[in-house]
Amino acid sequence: MWPVEYVSGNISKFGYSPDEFIKGKIKYGDIIYSEDLEKVQSGLYEKRKSGNSNFSQEYRILTKSGYIR
Repeated sequence: MWPVEYVSGNISKFGYSPDEFIKGKIKYGDIIYSEDLEKVQSGLYEKRKSGNSNFSQEYRILTKSGYIR
């Protein structure tokens, strides 16, 4: 789900390395909090369907150690 081309080093604040995403070890959708995942997926789908490539939405993510941020 949602492969990435670039990941900032800031991802390390959450315990992950950019390489984990770039090499596909972790998919971006894997770190979205489960209760927010459907909302994010449907929001992204609607934006794509409307032809809009910009997407902005607040949601929670899981740190590598399991905390919700």
